[in-house]
Amino acid sequence: ALESDDTTETAKFAQEFLSSIIAFQQAGLITEENADTLTDSFFEYIKQYPNTLKYTEGSIAVVQKVTQKDMTAYLSLMNGVFVKNPIKGDTSIISVGLTLRDGNTKRLGNLPKIAAGYESVVKTLASAKVPYTAVAVHVKLLNGYDQLGKAVRAMEKIQTDPLPGFIAITRYQDYIQMVSDGLVEFKQLLDK
Repeated sequence: ALESDDTTETAKFAQEFLSSIIAFQQAGLITEENADTLTDSFFEYIKQYPNTLKYTEGSIAVVQKVTQKDMTAYLSLMNGVFVKNPIKGDTSIISVGLTLRDGNTKRLGNLPKIAAGYESVVKTLASAKVPYTAVAVHVKLLNGYDQLGKAVRAMEKIQTDPLPGFIAITRYQDYIQMVSDGLVEFKQLLDK
């Protein structure tokens, strides 16, 4: 099993985890306390797994001298994004939870559509010409939607590569919060 060519995140972690167990066993150190330590290492691995945000202020087109036409075009684009906001129809976490409970993988069939919705939002936001006053909030929204799309894609594979799926589940609420905070900040920007 340790010589497997399987390159999923789960397989990589399982190989490391199994190596640790074998080392403990060969040293005669398999105790309840060590078993708990190994289990805790799994949860620590999930918490420490890298979470890199893809977009920065340098990733987007910034409009420094904003005309009324620029602002109207930007607000129209953003309105279109919010009207099509896939968060309203995001049942991914519920689908995954029910699948894990009863093993019915048919529920995972809606995840590609949800992920594609997020990816569409990212594509639109990434191509926007952003007024300089909205850059910070725009980047937050862009990263939030990007992370949600990636999380849902990882959840799609919960049965075949569970580790990234579990990592996505643990971070999903943070990504929802990132988008939610971005939307609040965007509204505050409009109120000014």
